[in-house]
Amino acid sequence: MLALTLYPEWAWAITHLDKRIENRSWKPINLKPGDRLAIHSGKALKGGIAALDRIDKMVVMAEQNGWDVEYDPFDGKTKDEWKHPLYFSKTTKYDLQQSHVFSAKQISTSSIVATVQFDGFVFGGPWYVPGSIGWSFSDVVVFTNPIEVKGKPGLWDYPLKSVAG
Repeated sequence: MLALTLYPEWAWAITHLDKRIENRSWKPINLKPGDRLAIHSGKALKGGIAALDRIDKMVVMAEQNGWDVEYDPFDGKTKDEWKHPLYFSKTTKYDLQQSHVFSAKQISTSSIVATVQFDGFVFGGPWYVPGSIGWSFSDVVVFTNPIEVKGKPGLWDYPLKSVAG
């Protein structure tokens, strides 16, 4: 199975929020609609300002897609200090409440965390970044026990049997 390594916060948004578009600057030649793809959460949340910027972008995109984001009101910190939990909540069109906590201490890193179905390319919609090539996903299967493995840039092969929901 092909795998794609993402920054941990974006892998988390796929597995916990409703992010179904991954924005890339390139089209894969060996991935076609209907194929299953493993989602790999990259190395630990490191990178100082760069990591804070990535997490802030995730928060902004989540808010643009209907998620309410709060940070722990008891510690007096801001959402930019990502070592403290962020709380995501959203009410669906059926009045069902979804909620998730993003915590650097609990997020899976250096692990395959899910498989998705690749549906093709999109150039608009929720979570899409203008000017990019949107890889559209559906049928997300989140692993209860992520598979620890070192990731690689681009698409890479991992000997994982197909897992469909």
